[in-house]
Amino acid sequence: MADDPNQHPPEPKPEEKPKEKPDEENSKSSIPSEPSTPSETPTETLSETPPVPETPPPVEEYRKKLERDILAIIEEKLKNGQMDAERAKGIARLVLDKLHPPLTLEQIYQIAPTLDDHFAELAAAVLPVMQEHNEKVRTIVTQHAQKLIKLGKIDEASQVLKQAIQRESKIN
Repeated sequence: MADDPNQHPPEPKPEEKPKEKPDEENSKSSIPSEPSTPSETPTETLSETPPVPETPPPVEEYRKKLERDILAIIEEKLKNGQMDAERAKGIARLVLDKLHPPLTLEQIYQIAPTLDDHFAELAAAVLPVMQEHNEKVRTIVTQHAQKLIKLGKIDEASQVLKQAIQRESKIN
């Protein structure tokens, strides 16, 4: 009877079962099945999808908003007879040349103030961009100075604030 348990046919069956389980697991992992109920939807797979465009959508939307604002100015001026078609074409060329994607937010902040250098009517579109940038810079400088003060680095905080004031006075 000692020979019977060693030559028993159930031993190959357990070997077959582990082979089937990995195949089942592989088929489950390689072929996504739709969940039968909404509660079975894996939330982690939904949040793991990386953004495809090189330019983050908020920056691209910001660039497009600036373009739309400029376009609205052009349309209004053309409609009211305050701008001729040639000037509108010049503005359009400038915008297409300077605001081509992909751009970073910093690049937009650098380009925007130059748009009204030759076309003063664009100031209405450029001014909000400049004001937003200045406000963000002020916030960052203030936070940095506050951290330095908390660390007891009063002189460094003073220097940071002085430099910020000098830069702001040069811009304005």
